[in-house]
Amino acid sequence: MEIFGDKGKITIPGDFLAARQLQIQLYGNNTTVTETYPFPDAEGFRFEIEEAVNLISAGKLESTVMPPDETVAIMETIDRIRKEIGLSYDCDTR
Repeated sequence: MEIFGDKGKITIPGDFLAARQLQIQLYGNNTTVTETYPFPDAEGFRFEIEEAVNLISAGKLESTVMPPDETVAIMETIDRIRKEIGLSYDCDTR
């Protein structure tokens, strides 16, 4: 996956859900600087699963790490972006 911006790009090689590194390339003065940030313990949804297990074990329904209102706000932002760029899925029409 690559994310491009005016000042450079971010590259996540392979499957972003199990990323093991992140590369940031900054453009300027006809040179490109690449920084690599390794994530040696990347295991997909490991942290989300751990949080869910902890919440269930504690009898809780909501997380303070990612509260429901924050999740809704993120999803609303994603929906606005999808609408702006004209991206839709078959399930959107149901």
